[in-house]
Amino acid sequence: MIVQTANFGDIEVDENNLYLFEGGLPGFEESQRFILVNVEGNPSFNYLQSADQPDLVFVLADPFAFFSDYEFDLSDAMMRELALDGQNDVSVRVILNARQGLREATANLTAPLVFNTKKQLGKQIILGQSSYSTRHRLFPAAAGAAKGE
Repeated sequence: MIVQTANFGDIEVDENNLYLFEGGLPGFEESQRFILVNVEGNPSFNYLQSADQPDLVFVLADPFAFFSDYEFDLSDAMMRELALDGQNDVSVRVILNARQGLREATANLTAPLVFNTKKQLGKQIILGQSSYSTRHRLFPAAAGAAKGE
């Protein structure tokens, strides 16, 4: 199938590589089918492109590549909802706000995206009672450098 995108042009995608986000993402419920577009040469980043809306795309990062102490538990209900059998089929990404450029990018650690890579399912989960921020700096050293510290 061909997925039309505003940023990448037309992308040919095997329908088996579409991720289903049942109910969409919060605020974007009308889009339920997405593809992961790799960033060439940097496996820590991806784009999450809607297959339903050409102009809907999110910049994603592997949170474990940037935040070594990042962790959370998936509830049994969430494991069932994503049809997860174990950890081998799980991939986690977080949405970045990179409007000011990658050096100033922030990551939403309170609402990670969890993917079942075997069954092509995805869901954004909201971590309750979390000490994480919705705007956690991806590159903390850039904050001090920008202020001349």
